[in-house]
Amino acid sequence: MITSSITAAPFVRNGKVRLLASTGTTREAQTPTLPTVGETIKDYQLTQWVSILTRSNTPPVVVERIHSLLVTALGDPKVVSDLASNGVTAKSMSLNEFKAFLTNERAFYRNIVRDAGLADK
Repeated sequence: MITSSITAAPFVRNGKVRLLASTGTTREAQTPTLPTVGETIKDYQLTQWVSILTRSNTPPVVVERIHSLLVTALGDPKVVSDLASNGVTAKSMSLNEFKAFLTNERAFYRNIVRDAGLADK
């Protein structure tokens, strides 16, 4: 089963689930002995991420304010600790970095859908 760290964390803590591997590109700081799938299957990666998106016509000043508040929150040691206790790594990006990230994610999954022959279904 592939699931998110935050979903699996309580089951791992109470011993109901044992982790076999993580799907990210690198081992997680919270579970440094847990291998990645990519260590066995070359170039494998499947990462989950969470963001707050706005409508495309949202005024830039509003977008920048939301971004600023999120960066501040993700820099708070308590927030980082709370997220880490659930297997989540806090990370922020600049607005331009996130735009490039989204572009890459869309291309990555578009290729998977196309290669699986699901594009026309």
